[in-house]
Amino acid sequence: MTLKYKDVNGVEKTSSQAVTTGNQAYSTSTFTGLTMYVPMNDSADIDVYVDVPTISSGSHSGAAVSVLIDADEGFKAIDSAGTTDSSAASSDVNSAANSGYGTKYVKKSVPTLARLTTGYTTNTVASGIGLYRFSITADAAGSIEWREISFTVTTSGVMTSAWIMYDVTGTAIVINDTSTTTNASGGGTTLSICPDTNCQNGEVEQIGAASTKTYELRATVSGWGDAGDSITISFAEDTSAITDAAALGLHTAQNMVWSDRSATSHTTTTTDWTNGYLVKDTDNDTRACQFGTATTCTP
Repeated sequence: MTLKYKDVNGVEKTSSQAVTTGNQAYSTSTFTGLTMYVPMNDSADIDVYVDVPTISSGSHSGAAVSVLIDADEGFKAIDSAGTTDSSAASSDVNSAANSGYGTKYVKKSVPTLARLTTGYTTNTVASGIGLYRFSITADAAGSIEWREISFTVTTSGVMTSAWIMYDVTGTAIVINDTSTTTNASGGGTTLSICPDTNCQNGEVEQIGAASTKTYELRATVSGWGDAGDSITISFAEDTSAITDAAALGLHTAQNMVWSDRSATSHTTTTTDWTNGYLVKDTDNDTRACQFGTATTCTP
């Protein structure tokens, strides 16, 4: 573990200590002799870094890493008058708290999703026309696999059904089950897309290291063309971390199911699958089309 801070002269200082286990609730690093300076009635920043081994060096996929500054065990600050303060705060200062930088999770590789703004038939909503395009890129550290990606589809005045996802060559690779049909009554519906015919089967899509695949959602559309008709599509995000598990048991409760392929003899039954929590670039992901006197889609 490494600390970085500034002394009274504004010079950045660095101090490192090993992380050890003992009688504390957490693995611990203890630093002494620090010269961090905090002006009177002011504040100063301290940056904390943790060296995390790679999975090939012994880390476990999905392991959670956060840092706490112990509030009242071993803390010591001395003011200009020589008075000692032995309490850093009323409770441990936790990086995983809302005010912190959060919890980091160990992965062998990660996917990045991106909604695409090009490649559409401009301002068109019709059966067999691409309604949503996006890409998935695997990190250069290794290939990834996915078994489920979900979308929130909201409609008004139009019926959409029989959703199919295609790759950029136009080859059908995925068909959703009938429970994901959206209807003319409006409201948001979760559209879950899985390889093969439904999410109960065990097929996967693999994306090679540093590679990208582009996908397009199409549907059967009926009733489009009246003033007020609309359709809005975005990624359905997972909002909390889960314990890594086998793939087939995750799809009913998770919006995205993917793997970093870190397990020995990786399959859909090995426990190196997780959800889409913290997968990058699922924000700014909405595509919307409306009909007034003509169809207008953004983008």
